[in-house]
Amino acid sequence: MSGRSMNVARKISVVAATIISLACGTNYVYSAWGPQFATRLNLSSTQSNIVGVAGNLGMYASGIPVGLLVDSKGPRPGVLMGSVMLGVGYFWLYRAYNDGADAVAMSWLCFAAFLTGAGGCSAFSGSIKTSALNFPYHRGTATAFPLSAFGLSAFFFSSISTFAFPDNTSSFLLLLAIGTFCMIFVSSFFLRVIPHSTAYYPTAPGERGRITSCNPLQHRKSRDGKRNPGSLSPEPGTQPVASDQSSPYPDDDAKDATPIQVHDTQNEDTNESSSLISKSSTSSPENVDNDAGKGGNVAHDSPHLDIRGLALLPRIEFWQLFVLLGLLTGIGLMTINNIGNDAQALWSHHDSNATPVAYGFLFGVYPSLVAETFGVHGLSQNWGWMTLAPVISGNIFNLIYGSVYDDHSTIKPDGSRDCPDGLRCYDMAYWVTFGASLAGVVISLWSIRFHHVANVKARRKLLDDENRGS
Repeated sequence: MSGRSMNVARKISVVAATIISLACGTNYVYSAWGPQFATRLNLSSTQSNIVGVAGNLGMYASGIPVGLLVDSKGPRPGVLMGSVMLGVGYFWLYRAYNDGADAVAMSWLCFAAFLTGAGGCSAFSGSIKTSALNFPYHRGTATAFPLSAFGLSAFFFSSISTFAFPDNTSSFLLLLAIGTFCMIFVSSFFLRVIPHSTAYYPTAPGERGRITSCNPLQHRKSRDGKRNPGSLSPEPGTQPVASDQSSPYPDDDAKDATPIQVHDTQNEDTNESSSLISKSSTSSPENVDNDAGKGGNVAHDSPHLDIRGLALLPRIEFWQLFVLLGLLTGIGLMTINNIGNDAQALWSHHDSNATPVAYGFLFGVYPSLVAETFGVHGLSQNWGWMTLAPVISGNIFNLIYGSVYDDHSTIKPDGSRDCPDGLRCYDMAYWVTFGASLAGVVISLWSIRFHHVANVKARRKLLDDENRGS
């Protein structure tokens, strides 16, 4: 396959990942059908929030096992599994709504909601990993498309429902069941990881001129027992594509890169699975390995950077990102899941858009932050670790809201609930989120300061090493 054809294939893959992601964020449309669903099944506000929390639990708690699957088997198995879980979960909820109150146990409703969340997580992980691998030097742009689609998923499906069958919750749930399955299943066949050239290894523009020798770097084990980050053996799920040897650049992404001819001068018997990585003349393979395992003195765009699994836990950068994500997503999830209750309490449908927009910004940058901080090769499972934070905070904030709202609600003779207190129905819950927002600002400022100081120390150490070497 020629370099131009490979680049076209990568772009088609990003389009497929975007369509898949558009079907993965449907958990955020819960507030559009949740209140009607609760009314028909005679669920309290707390019970309704538990169903919503089950969906969020599926989305975030399944991140680690799904990430391990995607990192080990490639994106397509996770995407196909996600399509099935989304279709089954929403169809189950559709049947429960049609059957009415007391037809389905609360535990089965939660399980169905959990499937929708886990399915969205599984398919989304595959789409993000594919985009990040296909465009390693334009990672932020490549992942921005599926991330944006993920955030627009609720708007996309609710808009279709509004125009096609307004005020028909049953048809809306059926649309979610059929639409999510078909969009993901069909797009999965266009989702491919296209390998980059094996004859040349492109370095980032900032690395030009600093590579003075080339040696093979053999596979080693990192601290978490995984393959050494220095390895460039094909990612699981990579398509076997024969590159065009007439051009040193297999795609447009590498046009600005420096081609480095890689050859083995020490061991002529190196097999195809051996890693062929350029390294600085001042670094030995052992030093590169140690730095990669520890995350020290290895550039964030370096192929050696690969920190994953339990190796994340001792690192302060992990806890900065984890706590900040937990606080801010908890606020967003509480607001998104309960917009319908807010509207009913105020008898108004004019909702503030500030929180959903901020939530979109947050999720728009976080996968890139995780990839830049810990490496792209373990992105799926590292993102899975990060998404445990919303599981904790989402549960806490949603249950706080449900408890506050139920305390101000009255039960009507038909079993439905009504809160006549207006803003007081839920204002205490938002005072809690206000405090969490302030804590998030403090952590953000501390993180910025922490990384600034670390970068200054790293630059000073580099200058000292160069002065001693000269």
